[in-house]
Formats: sequence, C-alpha cells, structure tokens
Amino acid sequence: MICYVINLDRIPSRFEHFLKQVDGGELQVVRVSAVDGLQLSDAEIEYWQKRSRVWSPLTDAEIACFLSHRKTWGMIVESGADWAFVAEDDIHVSQDFHTFLRQSDWLPTQTDLVKAETSGARVEMALSNPGRAYGHKLRRLISVHTGSGGYFISRNGAATLLKMTDEICEPVDRLLFAPDIPVSGRLNAYQLDPAICI
Repeated sequence: MICYVINLDRIPSRFEHFLKQVDGGELQVVRVSAVDGLQLSDAEIEYWQKRSRVWSPLTDAEIACFLSHRKTWGMIVESGADWAFVAEDDIHVSQDFHTFLRQSDWLPTQTDLVKAETSGARVEMALSNPGRAYGHKLRRLISVHTGSGGYFISRNGAATLLKMTDEICEPVDRLLFAPDIPVSGRLNAYQLDPAICI
C-alpha cells in the first residue's frame, strides 16, 4: 500500500527524517507537497473559515493542514488502490510500522478509517474489537483522539471525505476523530492498540 507523506516544500529535512525511519522497509512512499499556510491569500482563508461550523475561526495553519490532507485524499481516490496510509512528516514510527503497510487484508471490512497514531492522551475505545493485526488490537474509537499524524484510509473513505468537505472545513484531526463533528461518524473510526506511530 502507498504511504503518502505530507511535507512542506520549505522543510525538506522532515521528509528526509521520515525516509530514514522507514529505510529498508520496502515501502512505496509518495511525498505530498503540503499546502503552505503562509502562502494562502486572505480570500482563501476567509473562504474556508466560513465553512467551519464548530472550531471557527480557524488559523491559516489549520486551514493549510486541512487542505493538505484533502489534497492527499484526492490522490488516493485517483490511485485506484483500495487502501492507503497518510502520514504527516513529523511522526515517529514503531519498529513494526512497515509490516502493517505490506498488505491490507488485516483492515476491518466495516470501516474506512483506522487511526494508527497516539497522541499520548487517554481515549475511550470500545471493549470489544473486530480483530487483531500483528499482535495489535483494533478497537472502535468512542471519544475524541486528537492528532492526524498517521492513519489508514480506504479509497471509499477518501472519496466520502472529499465530497463532505466541499462545504465543511474543521481541524483535520477533529474532522476525522472527534464525535462532535458529523463527518467523523460517517467513517466509523478504529484505533490500532497499541499505536504504531506518535
């Protein structure tokens, strides 16, 4: 499966650091040129701020992060692949990280989104789990789990998010992993336990 890494053009060292972490893992890595908040016009910022229903007013950095993930979802849809992994360039990965990206048959069929990251905060997850993968449990997320540094997403999930975010703009981690935002409920998010990146 393709690993899409979101990286600002002006900070190439972060992408280089990510590549060093996964060196030898035989991963297919695609760099996504991130939207730079410093380059957004006032009109663009105003346009997306008006589409925030919950966390307004959004900063230019929050909007740029949202747009960078949205750009990545479009690339996933265009790829035609069933699943992909989305990473922000500052994550640190576990030693078994690459194992999860070699195939997608371990991913639950009843969801389109699996959070692979932890923010280190306490979160509520369902007691039951639909399966295991390489010694890790898969649990349905019940509470907010901030951070969008690393997650698995299906092509269907990416297409759903693209359509829904035509008129919605929120911090991307809240959009994906917070029950107070309607979009997150459409994708039935799961959590890898323990996580494989931070």
